[in-house]
Amino acid sequence: MLILQRSCPMLTRAASDLIKVNVEPILEQYRPMVLSSLSFSKFTLGTVAPQFTWLGVSIIEGADEGITMELEMNWDGNPSIILDIKTILGVGLPVQRRLGSKAGSRWACWCL
Repeated sequence: MLILQRSCPMLTRAASDLIKVNVEPILEQYRPMVLSSLSFSKFTLGTVAPQFTWLGVSIIEGADEGITMELEMNWDGNPSIILDIKTILGVGLPVQRRLGSKAGSRWACWCL
């Protein structure tokens, strides 16, 4: 676990860059005509390392022999995601992902 916590900043940066590079072209492809651009001005997964729980191992015998390891991942991260939306009229709207809670449940929303 300590190894994962120490390597988390490097893995987070690499994963954030990879997600950003792959998602921005999709956003652009499905961008509504009233918008001139959709891009991330900030995209980080945060500083909290994911927690892995060992669930077990299954050994598969037969034609498709192999070993399956079952892990459960819990991530209660603190991401910072800001999506820059620009309209064809030149108006820019930065939209940020925020976490909230009410009556013991957690939810995420996008706020201007």
